[in-house]
This record gives sequence, C-alpha cells and structure tokens, in this order.
Amino acid sequence: MSIAYLVTGTTRGIGRAIAEVIKDDGHPLFSLSSQPDSAAPGLCNTKCDLGRPDQVSAAGRNLIRTMIGSKPDAVVLINNAAVLDPIGPLASADPEAIVRHLLVNQAAPATLMSIFIAMTSHFSGTRHIINISSGAARAPYAGWAMYCGTKAALDMMTLCAAMEQQANPIGVDVCAVYPGKVDTGMQASIRRTAPSLFPRQADFIGAKVRGELLAPKAVARLIIDLYRKGQFKNGGIYDLRSARIDRGRCTIEPARTIEAF
Repeated sequence: MSIAYLVTGTTRGIGRAIAEVIKDDGHPLFSLSSQPDSAAPGLCNTKCDLGRPDQVSAAGRNLIRTMIGSKPDAVVLINNAAVLDPIGPLASADPEAIVRHLLVNQAAPATLMSIFIAMTSHFSGTRHIINISSGAARAPYAGWAMYCGTKAALDMMTLCAAMEQQANPIGVDVCAVYPGKVDTGMQASIRRTAPSLFPRQADFIGAKVRGELLAPKAVARLIIDLYRKGQFKNGGIYDLRSARIDRGRCTIEPARTIEAF
C-alpha cells in the first residue's frame, strides 16, 4: 500500500523525524519547510514561508496536485510546523510578532486543511489529516498566551472539520496529536528563556536533567505506526502518553472527541 504524505516543518525537530520515518518506510514524501530541505533522497520539498498566506496556498496546491498525481492508495496531511515566539507577557508582545504567530500556527494549517479536503474530494483512496497540537492547548502557561491560544484553536479547528466530514461517507479523517515533551530545538529554546518571561522555565530544565524528554524519532515512529494501524479516528484528539501495548499491538484512546460536545 502506497501512502503519500504532505508534512510541514521538516527541517528540524518532530517534523524532521517524521520525514525520516516516512522515508525509512519507503513512502512518497512531500513537504513545506522554511528552508530548503534536501536531506532525504527523493524528498519533494518546497521552501515556503508559512507566515505568508499567498505562499502557503500556492505551494500547498502544487504539492497536493503532485501528490495525487503520484497515484497513491492513501494521502495524509501532517500539519506539524509551529513557532513558539513571542514568549513573555502578552502586554509586552510585539504586534507584528503576534500576527506572524497567528499566521504560522493557525492560519497556515487551516489553509492547508481547506485546500487538502477540497483538492482530494475526488481521490478514490483514503484521506487523513493529522494536526500536531500540544498539551499547551489545554493547560495555560504564563508567557505562552499566543502558543497556548493557537494550539487550542488548532484543536477546535480539528474537531469542527471532523464534524463536517462526518456527513460524508468517504470524508477525510481529521485528528490531532499531543506528542508530549520531545527533545527538540524548541525545548532548548524554552530552557534558555528568562524566568521573567516564562515562569515555568525551571520545570522544563528539570525535565531535561531527569531524562524525561522523548527522542524525536521515537515520537515520529509512534505517530506513523498509530496512523498505519488505524488507531487515529475522525474527531479524536490523542495524547501520545496514553499509548499502550496490548498483545503486541500499539493502541491509544482519544483524550477528547467530537462526541463529547
């Protein structure tokens, strides 16, 4: 079974690891990244500023068109790219930084979801959207008003899109995933942030010291394996910390579903 993936933010962190897992599995990979990404052989990558709606729309349409043209059995959009800045009290946030954060973390995934659903409407295989969210969508942090807010918005967009797709017998399955604390550059940036801007800094330093951070490749492998095994259902929001091995099979139950509303 050939699965074509479109992944955003593949130059580093979880996105880079997801790209590596997909290539390891031998499936077609299409990506949008802030910098040219040619690390993986055969990677169909487009450099795109996710803070520019015009670039997101044009690049997304081109890649989805090419992805469908490769005639896979399934197509998957993984909205992974996100920014953390601006960190600090909302009262001191730069207005341009606020707008850019909203464009990258909220508008870009919404745009790609819209384009993906519309352009694959006549695709005969299965279709999935996996949004990489965060536990910050449910837990407020002083200094993270923008990040917590846009991740909460991504969760609600996921649930709304999933509810819309329920009415279509061959609709797109839309879900979101909380990967947990992963040993990425974003985590390193958090540890370098002054406590005056982010009062919970010490907690993140402690998690690193105690060895609690997860390896990006292990998290990426779990996400892809759970998808491949049919564990991600339409309208589910999944916390990877709840994944379990049952009789040699990895399973997970959603933390939230559209049925809860």
